[in-house]
Amino acid sequence: KEVAVSYDETFAALQPWKDSIHLCCRFILANLPKKANILCVGAGTGSELSYLAKAYPGWNFTAVEPEEAMLRICKGRAEKEGYADRCRFHTGFLDSLPLVENEFDAATSLLVSHFIVEKQERVGFFKEIAKRLKLGGRLISADLAFPGPMSSFSEHKEMWRDSFLFCGMPMEQANSFISSLGKRVAVLPCDEVAQIIADGGFDPPIQCNQNILMHTWYTNRR
Repeated sequence: KEVAVSYDETFAALQPWKDSIHLCCRFILANLPKKANILCVGAGTGSELSYLAKAYPGWNFTAVEPEEAMLRICKGRAEKEGYADRCRFHTGFLDSLPLVENEFDAATSLLVSHFIVEKQERVGFFKEIAKRLKLGGRLISADLAFPGPMSSFSEHKEMWRDSFLFCGMPMEQANSFISSLGKRVAVLPCDEVAQIIADGGFDPPIQCNQNILMHTWYTNRR
């Protein structure tokens, strides 16, 4: 609960990075129907939900989040900002969401799948998204990935650690985040992440944004 309450404040200094992803979402999804149905996977405290709900007042959203405390904040934000009547909130992982095939026009998965370290399990995650999307439905996925070559990976890790220090995080905690890379958090080459998304039932994804290790792709369901 404490982590959920302080999450947005902890990373507030890096909000411009998230803003850049949200801006990509706005334009990549701009041609969806006026009454589009959007799936937000790993909705967290609801930042992209808030952004998209305000940008597109006719859209409906399903927010899926396994952490109950996070989803409670997400729902409270929706109620405060006036779009809760266009949302449903599901506590749990995506595979626990009742399956209605072809339900959604688009889906977002922002900084979620890199927490799935095992590759085939990660492919399965994207398959769960794909089977809920309409044919041709759009996916936007943001994840940590390494642009290569591997000889520069240590430099990228230092920059990533510096971003946490910029947030005011103690050095010990920042180093703990860095040590999790490749263990609790997958950081694969960009082309491998793109292939995982494609293997989940999507067209070859197109990269549209990068902030050091943070990359964003968009694609359509095959």
